[in-house]
Parts: sequence; structure tokens; C-alpha cells
Amino acid sequence: MTKQQIKIRLKNALVGGLIGLVLSGATIALAKADTLPISEWDQAYQDGFEAGRESIIGKLYKVPSKPKQSITEKRLFWAVAQTESNNQVSLSGGKTPIRFEPKTMKKCLSRFVRPKIPNKVYRKLTRKIKRTKDTNNYEYLALAKKYKVSWCAHWSTSYGSKQIMGFHYKLLGFKSPIEMAKAYHDNANDEFNHKMFVKFLKNYRGGKAYKLLLKHHFNDFAKVYNGSITYAKKLRSNYKLAKLEIN
Repeated sequence: MTKQQIKIRLKNALVGGLIGLVLSGATIALAKADTLPISEWDQAYQDGFEAGRESIIGKLYKVPSKPKQSITEKRLFWAVAQTESNNQVSLSGGKTPIRFEPKTMKKCLSRFVRPKIPNKVYRKLTRKIKRTKDTNNYEYLALAKKYKVSWCAHWSTSYGSKQIMGFHYKLLGFKSPIEMAKAYHDNANDEFNHKMFVKFLKNYRGGKAYKLLLKHHFNDFAKVYNGSITYAKKLRSNYKLAKLEIN
């Protein structure tokens, strides 16, 4: 075998191996994702990536694993989560906590729905909004479903222990606020809530808030994320607590 033939074979083996690595990971991920709810796609991708990494070419070239979250990141996310949920991070009772926002709902109805529904229905809905209290959040969602304005109702409701608003559904990878609500109701646990919160924080404002947080610029982070200096003080206090809680 000539040197030229050896070079060609080595080149083909390398290219073929790299393609195999990509396809083995991507194929498994896509196959799994097709049968999984959107909230589990990240794990499906991770499974596919690991399968590709463990292939012959992956071992040969020592493809690294995805970087793990550092202790500092864990502490920062924990501190923000504590601040967001008023130091009540854990869920209780197995039911997803929600908070319906009447003012946000009114904006949504006026912006997206009013041209499409009779004025009489609109007035009835807005009157109900004024009487809505924290104790009957789920009751209003049922009323919204009756009048076929569920999209707006979920768009105007915050979900989970970290209280992420429904109008952020795209940042979390959902197709609609209704799909987001379903995912939260189907996964009323701390692990899912934390996973969604981390994803939200990394995507919010194009990642600007996340970058400020990693640099420990708490005042600037608070301005971008919450708009309150008081929030920054609470966050700084919770971060000190995180250093004791997370080692």
C-alpha cells in the first residue's frame, strides 16, 4: 500500500469517525426527544452526547463531557432562588404554586383578545379580574378556559416555586404558555423547578443578567433582573447564607 493510499484511508477513517460521533449522539437525542415532553429534551440531548462520547472515535480523541456546574454557580442560583421565593424554595403538597396577575391579564386581553371577542364578554372577564384574589387563582384559570381565553390566563400567571411568568414561555423552550403550565403541573417537584429557573436565568435578557450574576455584580444584576436595590441587598445576604449551606 502506497503512502498516498494510507493517507486517504486515514483521512476517510477520521472524517467517517467524526460523522459517526455526531450522528450517534444526535440520532439518539432526536429519537428520544420525539417521544419525550419538551421539559426532558435537555436530558435526552445529554444522553445522546454521552453515547457519542463513548463511541470508538470519541474515546480515541477523548471528547470531553459537558462541563459540570461549579460550586460558585450552585451557590449563586440558590441565592437567587431564595430571594425570588422569599426563602421558601421547597414545594409542599405536591401542587404547583401559581400566582395569577390581574393587571397582566387585562393587558393581554386588550392586546391579543379584545378584537376577537364581544365587548360584553370582555367586560365580564375584566370585572372578574378585579375580584380575583390569591386564594382563587385556579378558579380564574377555569373561568378563562370556559371563555376560551386560556392562552392569556396562562400568559398572565407565574408558575413554580421560582414564580416564572407565563409570558416567558419561549425562554424556557415551550411553544405556548399553556404547554409551559402543563409541564409545571406534571412536574411539581423541586428538581424540575430549579432546572427551569436556571434555564430562564441563562436566557433572560440575552444572558446579560446571568453574566452579571457570575461576576457577583449584585446591584447591576438586580437592576436588570428585578429593578430594585432592595432585591440586591436580599440577594447578597442569601449568597452569604449559600456559602454555609452549599459546600
